[in-house]
Amino acid sequence: MYDDKHNLYVFARTTAQARQHGQLAGKGSWERHQIAANNLKAGLQNDIREFDERECNKYYRIPYAVRSTAIISIPSKPGR
Repeated sequence: MYDDKHNLYVFARTTAQARQHGQLAGKGSWERHQIAANNLKAGLQNDIREFDERECNKYYRIPYAVRSTAIISIPSKPGR
């Protein structure tokens, strides 16, 4: 989302705007990408919490990269 190579933030910030730009058909909207990213992050956090609560970490380790992905902030706008 930092790259926003399809310029969704400019041309399709909302789902309604995405529908107005035919060239963006199938790319979605910035708004829906944010929702999807937040849902994936929440799901990952829930899975990690369950893993820890069940003490699975006695036998297996979740890689640092996975744990750090669960706490990154979802951008509110592109990085450029």
